[in-house]
Amino acid sequence: MLKEVQVSSDDNLKTIKLSLNDISVILERNESAEIPWKIISSDFPKIPIFEYFAKNITKLNIAITKFKWQVELLEKAWEQLKEIDENCCVIDPLEPNKSHMHRRIYLSQFISMTITISPLKPTALPEIKLFGSDSEVKKQTDYISNILDWDPDCSILENLKMLLNIYEFPKQQKDTETIEDKNAIIGNRECGICTSEKSEDDELPDKICNNTQCKIHYHSACLSKWLQKNAGNQVVFGYIYGICPYCKEKISCPIEH
Repeated sequence: MLKEVQVSSDDNLKTIKLSLNDISVILERNESAEIPWKIISSDFPKIPIFEYFAKNITKLNIAITKFKWQVELLEKAWEQLKEIDENCCVIDPLEPNKSHMHRRIYLSQFISMTITISPLKPTALPEIKLFGSDSEVKKQTDYISNILDWDPDCSILENLKMLLNIYEFPKQQKDTETIEDKNAIIGNRECGICTSEKSEDDELPDKICNNTQCKIHYHSACLSKWLQKNAGNQVVFGYIYGICPYCKEKISCPIEH
């Protein structure tokens, strides 16, 4: 059950903070007499129907009422994501907050899955993307043939188990079989080219070498630039094909311009 909205302010009443169930927004007094308040900080995800309200706050009591309504509207989405956090190995975001509507879930050393749910229809079929080695992504894509069986009356977690034909999600295992050792410069989840875990776009590596003795991770953007340095690599239907910089196994990724 939702509590009442908590209201606090600074000494000059220039900024107002509204809080409810660990969710908060901060409003700042605007010089405009027509629209006297504007939101300068919010825990909410970006949702088009919320944007009009954020830009048209004329009265504080209306802001409080709409803030509570927005929290109520998103409670089910946050419940669904909480269940995923408690039952899956989530590798991105590592510290989820209320604005994150996506989860990247570990499936094996070779593959992970990102789901992005609709905040207003949280149990509907989410956007699903698979990341990893070419062979595992293809295998999993071919395996998932029951997408039409998705049941919005069930939870996201139960539907994902049905989709993947598993009873529970695996826990992330420590990699002991790669060609790397404990003194290696490149970590298991860092990009083998830029040596960083997060890219400039704040993305985790999404490609993994097919070689079971290599399993080096790459950001697609980094790998694409690397492969484009070799004029002999082929480009077909928006993908560039070449070899892994470490073990020379065949590898491909979307071409970045």
